[in-house]
Amino acid sequence: MSIARLNAFDGLFLRAEHLERMQEYTRSLAHALGRSGGPGVVHGYTTRLSGDGLTLTVDPGLAVGPTGRPFLLDASVALDLRDPEVIGPEDEPGTLRMITVTARETLDGKENVYGDLCADASMGSKEACIREEAVIGIGALPLALPPDKSDRTLRSRASSLWFRQEHRQGGPWIAAVDAPDRTDVLRGDWGEGLSLPMPVAADAVPLGVLLRTSGRWVLDVWTVRRERMDSPALRARQAQLGLRSWDVFLAQVLQFQAMLAAGWAEAVAIGKGEAGGVDVRDKLEAALRTISSPSAIANLQAALEWVPDATTAEAAQAGTPTLVGGLGIVELPPAGFLPCGRGARRAVREEIGAMFPQSVELTFRSCPADAVLSAVESARNLRRVPLDRSDDKDRVGVEILVPDGVDGPEGPATGRPWVAFRRRAERTTADLESVDLYLLTAFGDDVATLVAGLTKDGLDPAGVDGVRHHVLHYPVDGWALPPEQPVVESWRKDDEPVTAVALARSADRRVLTGGRAALLLDLFQRHPDDEAERGGGIYATVRTALSKDAVVLVRRRGMEEPDVTG
Repeated sequence: MSIARLNAFDGLFLRAEHLERMQEYTRSLAHALGRSGGPGVVHGYTTRLSGDGLTLTVDPGLAVGPTGRPFLLDASVALDLRDPEVIGPEDEPGTLRMITVTARETLDGKENVYGDLCADASMGSKEACIREEAVIGIGALPLALPPDKSDRTLRSRASSLWFRQEHRQGGPWIAAVDAPDRTDVLRGDWGEGLSLPMPVAADAVPLGVLLRTSGRWVLDVWTVRRERMDSPALRARQAQLGLRSWDVFLAQVLQFQAMLAAGWAEAVAIGKGEAGGVDVRDKLEAALRTISSPSAIANLQAALEWVPDATTAEAAQAGTPTLVGGLGIVELPPAGFLPCGRGARRAVREEIGAMFPQSVELTFRSCPADAVLSAVESARNLRRVPLDRSDDKDRVGVEILVPDGVDGPEGPATGRPWVAFRRRAERTTADLESVDLYLLTAFGDDVATLVAGLTKDGLDPAGVDGVRHHVLHYPVDGWALPPEQPVVESWRKDDEPVTAVALARSADRRVLTGGRAALLLDLFQRHPDDEAERGGGIYATVRTALSKDAVVLVRRRGMEEPDVTG
C-alpha cells in the first residue's frame, strides 16, 4: 500500500476526482500517523450506569482506532439498556456485552449541481459535506466464560479470563506463565523486523464491558479499555518477550481498584446492617418463603447473590470484607492498593490479613511511601495472584508494603489510610535452603525439662506429642525472616512466653542457625524489658545426625496441667 498525492500543474482541468485525491492523501497520511501511535483512548470517554442500572452514559472524548482513524465524540450519549436494539436480544444472567466506539460517515450540506460550463441551468443539488461521527455501540464480548451460578464472582472471573486471553494473543516467544513451556531461544527470527498488518476486524475501540447478573447490569471499564500510551512496535516486542505492556498493567490495576471500590461499601453495609450476629442470608431466605409477588421474589433472589456467606457480625468486624467471600474477587493484579485504618495510626497486620484467604501467604514490610509506589511499579511483569486455590501446599506469596510504617510489637503501623500489595517474586529452590521448624507447647516447669532434652539428651522434636511441623526457606547462608513468617505468627499468643532452640547440623552453622532462631523469637517478644520474667530465651546446639538445620519454638502455657477430663 502506498500513499499517493495529486501532481498539480498549469493547465490541469481540475475535477472532483482530483479534489478527492487531495483529500484521500491527507486522510491516508493522518491514518498512517494514527496507526504509528497505536489504538486506544486518548482522553475522555467516561462510561457510567445510572442508579437504576437501566441507562448507560458515555461522555465526550477522543480515541484512535486500529486503522489510525480518530473517533471524536463532542457530546454525551445515553443508551437505554431496556431496548433490545441497543443491548441485543439476549439478557440472561451471565450475558457479556462490550461497549465500543467506532465511526460512521453521513452526508450533509446541500449544494447545487451545474451542467456544462456554458450552460446556466442547475441540474439539482447534492450533499457537499461528509460528516465523520463517533458512534457508541454495544455488541457481544468474544469471551467463552465457563458457566457458574455465582453472580458475585462473575466480574472477577470474566476479567481474569480476558487478561489471560489477551496475553496468549500476543504470541509470546518466552513462556513465563503458560505451561507447557515451548520456548525456543534459538529461533532464527530474532533479527527480523516487525510485521504489523492492517487490522481486518471492525475498526473500533473498546470502552467497557456490561455483565448481566440475576437482577441488574454491572459495568466494568478496565477489562477491555486500553489507553493510548505506547507504540505498536513497543507493545509487540514486549509481547514477544512475554512482558506486560504499560497500558495492560495499568488497566489490570485500575480494574481491580474499581471492582474493589464498587464492592466495598456494599459488602460493609450488608455486614453492618444487622445487629447481634444475625445471618442476613437466613433472613432473606426466610422472607422468600413468606412472599408471593414474582417481582419481590426476583429482587430477593438477586440480593442473595450479593450477600456474603459469613454472618453480619463477622463481616462487620473492623468493617473489613474478605476479598473472595465478601467481594467476589477471585484473582488480583500483580500489585495494587488496599484501604486500611482510615487514617488512624494502627497496626495493619490483622486488618489486612483478614481480607485474604489461607491460600495466600502474607509478609509485611515497612517502607517510605515513595518506595512503596516504586515497588508497585516494578511488579509490572509479575504473574497475577489467584485467590481461589484450595491446596495449601501451593500457596502464593504476597508482600504487603506499609507506607511510612513504624514497626511495633503487633507489626507495622501506619497513619496513612492505605497499603500496597505486590506478588512476591519467588526464588528458585537453588537460591534457597530449607530449615525444619517445630512448634511445641509445654506446661509450666515442663519447659525446662523439654529444652534440656533437646539441647543435651538429643531429644527428637518430631517424636513429641502435639508437635506442629513446617518447613522454612532462607537464602543460602543468609539471615532474614522467612517467607513463612505468617505461619509462625499465627501460632503466637499474647500472654504465653516462647523459648527458641536452634539445632545446627554442623558446628560451623551454629551461629547462623542461632541467628535465624533469634529473628523468629523476636516475633514473640512483645515486651523486651520483661524478657527474663516472661521466660523467653535462645539455646543453640549441634546435631551432626541432622540432614538440615532445625529450629524448635517451645511455648509455655500456664503453671498448671490442663484439665482433660472433659
